[in-house]
Amino acid sequence: MNPHDDTPSPADNDETRYHHTGPFITAAQFTSRHHWQSSRRCRKGLRALPIKPDHSLAHHVFEHALREASAIHLWPATLTKAQILGYAIAASFTVGAFLFAFASAVFLWLPTEQVAGVSVNQLYAAGSCFFTTAGYLQWVESINGDITRQPRQRFRWWGFSHKNLGYWSCLTQFGGTIMFNVNTFDALRSGLTISQQNLWIWTPNMLGSILFLVSSYFAWLEQYHRFWAFNVRSWSGWMVFINALGAVFFQLSAFMAFYSTPALPEWIANASVFFTFSGAVCFLTAALMLPVEYASD
Repeated sequence: MNPHDDTPSPADNDETRYHHTGPFITAAQFTSRHHWQSSRRCRKGLRALPIKPDHSLAHHVFEHALREASAIHLWPATLTKAQILGYAIAASFTVGAFLFAFASAVFLWLPTEQVAGVSVNQLYAAGSCFFTTAGYLQWVESINGDITRQPRQRFRWWGFSHKNLGYWSCLTQFGGTIMFNVNTFDALRSGLTISQQNLWIWTPNMLGSILFLVSSYFAWLEQYHRFWAFNVRSWSGWMVFINALGAVFFQLSAFMAFYSTPALPEWIANASVFFTFSGAVCFLTAALMLPVEYASD
């Protein structure tokens, strides 16, 4: 069962022309039907768009990325299989981001580091599990909604697609979520030395944040098909921007979370947690926007 089998796709005898951003494919033109599809729309299960015979694929790719304002629907009349997978991704990201934001808020603004007997670090660890679930499902989405892949192939739970930029964006984000699993669960351990804390807690935090930054830039390239652009009228464009901003906040938090002897000033620890809170709020906002993108076709 393919979650994208409700999405129009090229016929087997379609002549397909690809648009590249660097070495990666970010759009395709199906000449027999005079339609084109972007990598992001394909993995989200959205329909192909009409193309004018007198315009090039590159013209439509850039015009759509820079000028098209997505239609907004709070909930579609019917759900495709791709949308069901998408809503599961959105729900997992929402819960994970909320737990990260809530844990950070408790640390910063409440006189206790526990809520109903649950510690801040336990909240972070639980949130990281939801992040990883969302990251894996999004990676699965990219594998089965691959613009470089022949249509109507069987559903896959893993795979490799080195030419698809959306695949690399999802894979690097998934890798980042795994690093945050290591980071947050090791933070539950007691009795670690300073060097062990830096190895098992700080290093995965830094690596996960770097992977989130890489993923965000890959998503930016996939959305705009060029190395720099921004469209204030694009719903997807705002999601990409907000996610990138969240990744920057997480990276700033990681920089300030280094363990040392003597301990760093308290304001640095508070600033690190505040950047975690800010990044989590960004991810929460983007996650709440995600269902609208799936219903914007």
